[in-house]
Amino acid sequence: AVAAHPDLKGKNASVMYFDTTKLSTISVYTTADTRPAFLEDLGLSTPKSVEKISKSTDSFYKDIAAENVDQFDDVDIIVTYGDDTTLSTLQKDPLISQIPAIKRESVVVIDLNSKLGSAIAPSALSIPSTVGDYADKLAEAAAKVD
Repeated sequence: AVAAHPDLKGKNASVMYFDTTKLSTISVYTTADTRPAFLEDLGLSTPKSVEKISKSTDSFYKDIAAENVDQFDDVDIIVTYGDDTTLSTLQKDPLISQIPAIKRESVVVIDLNSKLGSAIAPSALSIPSTVGDYADKLAEAAAKVD
């Protein structure tokens, strides 16, 4: 699936969760979780900012105050759960909108209730049925990275 998408080569990605009703924090999935590990399996590297956050906790995620979004300037692609209003909501927020990936729309928003909902948190059963579509979405986002 990745071989069909050369735009992914050399890019990094982070899985984040945004509660669009309360954008005061961003939940970042750490390298202790399968979500970022799967992105690495797909050839994407982990941003330095996420590596640093991961070293500061044993948890599978860490909440970061929205005032500290500047640390995510190094993220090429953001993968998150949401719906068709998620990205526009993030782009309207005065702090979250400052993340370069949000500005340039190199964001993969996955509806948890869709077929791809299981792609973010992979399992032996979900990978074969979702990896092609997931790689397609990641490549669409990668094409927006300069």
